Parts: sequence; structure tokens; C-alpha cells
Amino acid sequence: MNNFIDEKFNRTLVSKYTGLKGDKLELFMINYRPSYYFVYGASEYDLVSYIKMAYIRFMKNPYPEDVSSLKPIEKP
Repeated sequence: MNNFIDEKFNRTLVSKYTGLKGDKLELFMINYRPSYYFVYGASEYDLVSYIKMAYIRFMKNPYPEDVSSLKPIEKP
């Protein structure tokens, strides 16, 4: 599932529509990563619209809590 999301929601596409680069791009992609179900059903137009709307929210608060250092919850 993650590979499918990564294929569609990739650095090139996000940077093209947001202009973000480097650490800000990484932070945006972590905090605004779409769900598998959204990406699966989304057209390219839907995905670009999502990126643009998420970018507006990101610019209002460009430093949301950085969750990149959190480890996934392990299943028992």
C-alpha cells in the first residue's frame, strides 16, 4: 500500500505544485500524506487539488508537529 501511495504522491509532483524543497518538502509530505483509499480512487486532478489545498493549510502553519522521528506501533 505504501509503495502505491509513494508512486502517486511523490516528491516531484508535490514540489511541482507547491515549490517546496528540502526539509520543508519532507515535512509537508509526512504531515499531509493522503490515505491509500483516497489515492486509489483519485484522478490526477483530484491528487493535485488535494496537494494544493494541503499546501494552503501548511502555509498557515508551516511547522506542524514533526512526526518523522516517531516509530511505528509494533503489533503484539
